[in-house]
Amino acid sequence: YLPRTGLPDNELAHRSSKQSWRLGFIGRLDPVKGIELLIDACKALIDGGVDIQLSIAGEGSESYEATVRERSNDLGNRVSLLGKVEASSFY
Repeated sequence: YLPRTGLPDNELAHRSSKQSWRLGFIGRLDPVKGIELLIDACKALIDGGVDIQLSIAGEGSESYEATVRERSNDLGNRVSLLGKVEASSFY
């Protein structure tokens, strides 16, 4: 998804592919939070040539944490699963 900026989509994609992006999620790991969608969106951007580092901080059920770990495997070292952290050290 590329937000509307007034630039042609191909120009925005071209500019985005030249930048490094650092994205993060901090909160309870739960399916309703959209973490899997975030991971999938990052994968699509990476596949399109955008340089992204994703940090995910938080805890959830063991089964959902396993789901997040499995889903993020495709991103290799571009994703960090940090577990529970203090917000002040995350930002």
